[in-house]
Amino acid sequence: MNKIQAFHGSLTPNINCFYHFAHFGTYKSALEVLLGKLTLDHENGDPTIYKVRIELTSPLLDVNDFHSPEPLVWINQLEKEKRLFLDANEALILKKNLVNKFGYDPANRALRWKWMSTWLMSKGFSGFKYENTHEDVGSFSYSIANPSCIFIESQNKVQAIDLHNAFQSVRLDSKYQHAILPTWISTPSIDSQAK
Repeated sequence: MNKIQAFHGSLTPNINCFYHFAHFGTYKSALEVLLGKLTLDHENGDPTIYKVRIELTSPLLDVNDFHSPEPLVWINQLEKEKRLFLDANEALILKKNLVNKFGYDPANRALRWKWMSTWLMSKGFSGFKYENTHEDVGSFSYSIANPSCIFIESQNKVQAIDLHNAFQSVRLDSKYQHAILPTWISTPSIDSQAK
């Protein structure tokens, strides 16, 4: 069907397989995802950008950026927009099944996404496409239901100077108003600049 080249920013090196509904977008959006994890969420890890090829088996559903990692929020929004559901009870049944099976515990979110991927693919869609309102604002990002259609073409460790420069381009954004840069990003060494 359709092939998409995209990028994914992660603090986990050597990913072999992505989870259901992992998000992919532009290189700049992947850098900004890493900035958010490092400066706003204060996470640690090895900043890595994965270049992927997504081979879709069916179309993507165009949606708004729903601003949440929780599948129940996405179902609520799709229900509100009166999309995909044959009748008013279908969304209610889907949410009830998700909660009955996996509860609300954030530790079970991946299981809720996996279950939702089966449902979305049964509706004839490979995932979601949305205009990003958080990273590389205005660019398109993709959330893919079936990880088996995502092929990693390369992975590259992100250098401190690249994160530093990316931060300089977004630092006036209100999102980063209280960001705390790790020292290794705020003052990248001469060695990392030479790479």
